[in-house]
Amino acid sequence: MRFSIVLLFVVTFVSCDYWPYQKKEQLQELDTIVDYTSVDTPPLFAACQETIERSVQLTCFQTTFSEKLTKLLIQSSNELQVSFNIDKTIIVEILISNKGNIQFQKIDGLNKLLLEELPKIEKVIKEAIDSMPKIQPAIKRGIPVATIYKIPVRIKLKY
Repeated sequence: MRFSIVLLFVVTFVSCDYWPYQKKEQLQELDTIVDYTSVDTPPLFAACQETIERSVQLTCFQTTFSEKLTKLLIQSSNELQVSFNIDKTIIVEILISNKGNIQFQKIDGLNKLLLEELPKIEKVIKEAIDSMPKIQPAIKRGIPVATIYKIPVRIKLKY
């Protein structure tokens, strides 16, 4: 009788509900791992939405962005007068919000000489980026997300 009471006591407190299941924990861990360094779909201009492959979409976005920025910078090139030839590549950092707005962040690669010769360069680039059309934002797991891109811009001005 004592043995059966002890056995009943042990079975009651050591039932299946109290055993941890490794499988459930692993599934939760795998489901919550998110790679924040990449997106499922890059930001897209209207012309790039026709393609399906991600690498083609990214190339289309970069090409379209560069073309639009170049066009806008050429339109405002009268503000950029120089006293000697300049051929320099700078890095323009932009933020594309989860609403699809493109915002200027900063410029890397501007040296003192370039800033003295082109004091309005940052203002011109900022205005060109701010006048870009709204685009479809990047998508991560079905949710629009903000992304930061660093775009090389070659400044080639002749005296």
